[in-house]
Amino acid sequence: MRGLWLGLLTVAGCYSPSAPVGLACAPAGSPSRCPAGQECMVRGGTEVCVLAGAGDVDASVIDAPPGDGPADASTDGPPLDAPPNWWNLAWTHRRPIDVTAGTNGMPAGYSIAITIDHAALVGSGASLASGGDVRIVRDDGTPVDRVLDTGAAWNTAATRLWFKADTALAANATARYWVYYGNATPGAPPANPSTVFLFSDDFESGLARWSVDTGVTTTTARVHRGTRSLVTPATTASSRGAYTNGINEANVAWDIWWNIDVPANTDANSSVRGESNSVYLSNLQPPATGQPPTWNIAKYVNSMYSVIIPPPNGATPAVADTWFRVTFYAYADRMAVDINGVRYVPASGFSPVGATTAGSVGVNVYTSTAGVYFDDATLRRFVLPEPVVAIGVQQSLP
Repeated sequence: MRGLWLGLLTVAGCYSPSAPVGLACAPAGSPSRCPAGQECMVRGGTEVCVLAGAGDVDASVIDAPPGDGPADASTDGPPLDAPPNWWNLAWTHRRPIDVTAGTNGMPAGYSIAITIDHAALVGSGASLASGGDVRIVRDDGTPVDRVLDTGAAWNTAATRLWFKADTALAANATARYWVYYGNATPGAPPANPSTVFLFSDDFESGLARWSVDTGVTTTTARVHRGTRSLVTPATTASSRGAYTNGINEANVAWDIWWNIDVPANTDANSSVRGESNSVYLSNLQPPATGQPPTWNIAKYVNSMYSVIIPPPNGATPAVADTWFRVTFYAYADRMAVDINGVRYVPASGFSPVGATTAGSVGVNVYTSTAGVYFDDATLRRFVLPEPVVAIGVQQSLP
């Protein structure tokens, strides 16, 4: 907002040369907006006179957009009046994101998802179709990495993004973040999935982060996104899998995309809590001879395999040459599996499995007459109940 006219003019629109610093600037268009040796800068949303060359370095400054710089009458026009703690005036819109932990709190490093109608923002001219202007910022003004969900895209009505909450929350506590957008020349965003998730791999850089069985490799023959995926060879009653290095977690959501050449008689799984003598599986296999394969929850302990939760009656079977998203949840003694974002087994909620161990995650094929492909893997921390995320109304610069 415009500074108050302080009556320190000797001639209308001109300052006395002996005025102290910190006074409000004269109105735009005045012969001189500040005394000699001073310049007009934005301080805390108000234009004030400071020593020339002091710049906008003190903690109270709200920076003007690039190219706006000092509030010079010949270039600036009306000063910008930003709401409190506006991160960067080069971004013209923002919305608050409130993350509220459930009754079991939220651990540090938790991956948070938000969904926005990005197509509507693009249509109104508020955001770039590429999404390159979208930023997630902590309430203290620190930008954080944000990445697209592996099943999402920019410029859609349901663009899903992920970012990491660095700080743990006690039960029912709330932390605030912001989503900013509205900058035609934003530069490259911070977008490192390995920072957002416990583990992330799109297989574009090989298999250095995995321990793999014989014949498991990457390929360009079939991909979900990008140019490469992981593929296991045909096998009969012999494991061919890939297992993450350096992961030892109990409470996780393990998310990976599958594509199967020949689903009939295929026996394959996503696994969590893998140890030397036990592992828990979301297993795709025929529930009975002659039936199409469907996903269950099973365990393999001390060389003994057993089904914990069978697939529900009428469960949708796997289809050839189709990408399926398999998400395996484990928290304390409860587990569940989503297929393509819909609860699959159990039919609803979570089921007890009688274990709280920690371990690695991976994928494995035990029997298949052709290749099985995996792509776009992410692993994140998981807690029940999950934090509730609420996005507030848009705030905009004038």
